[in-house]
Amino acid sequence: MHVLVALQHADGSWELTPEFASAIGHDLGQLEPRLSDVTGDMNEARRAWATALALAWLEQHAGDLEDEWRLVAAKGRTWLTGAGAHLPDGTAWAEFAKRSLEVLA
Repeated sequence: MHVLVALQHADGSWELTPEFASAIGHDLGQLEPRLSDVTGDMNEARRAWATALALAWLEQHAGDLEDEWRLVAAKGRTWLTGAGAHLPDGTAWAEFAKRSLEVLA
């Protein structure tokens, strides 16, 4: 959890990098293909995807430490709300990330 939190940017977002993927227990090659149908700026989409994944991972794997990451998550959710990339079917990034982590587990 601490590694993941340390990777958050000051604006509240996370970057989709090999380090990020490793922090949530996955390989970057598992995560990138799920962005194939996203609309909008691809750099923004990668950040939105990583941010949503980080939030979902914290909820699923560090729930007992929520007091330590609550403010980090709030900042991430605020950033995600204003992200300029969207999923084609209108699914919220948070829901997409939760479902994806379940599938990738």
